[in-house]
Amino acid sequence: MDKTWGQRQSDRDLVYRRIELVEDEDGGRDNITYLGVNQLTKKWGPVRTYGGKIVENITQAVARDILGDALLEFEDQGIETVLTIHDEALAAAPIAAAVATLRKMLAIMARPPKWAPGLPVGGAGWIGPRYKKA
Repeated sequence: MDKTWGQRQSDRDLVYRRIELVEDEDGGRDNITYLGVNQLTKKWGPVRTYGGKIVENITQAVARDILGDALLEFEDQGIETVLTIHDEALAAAPIAAAVATLRKMLAIMARPPKWAPGLPVGGAGWIGPRYKKA
């Protein structure tokens, strides 16, 4: 990460609109707020967050970028990805090629992206006639 805070080599920004520190009502500690959709009211306005949540968002964004790179490599290798669910990729393959396809997918997912050399990555998989939550 040699560009700016919150930006990775994948060149996708993680944006918090109008992020700021706001003193809480009793003059105690500061709160981190940004403009977004309040999950309770479903209205646009200031949303409170905290450092751990921001770290979680960064982690999820990086994981998505890693999966995105793997999906592009699957396509380059002729693997037909038919569905993604969060951090999962589902591929269709003839029964005779299922084991080889899974091995190829796992090998691709075990290689760190070019923008994160040395990052420990990997995956797990299974073969079946229908999708199921593992």
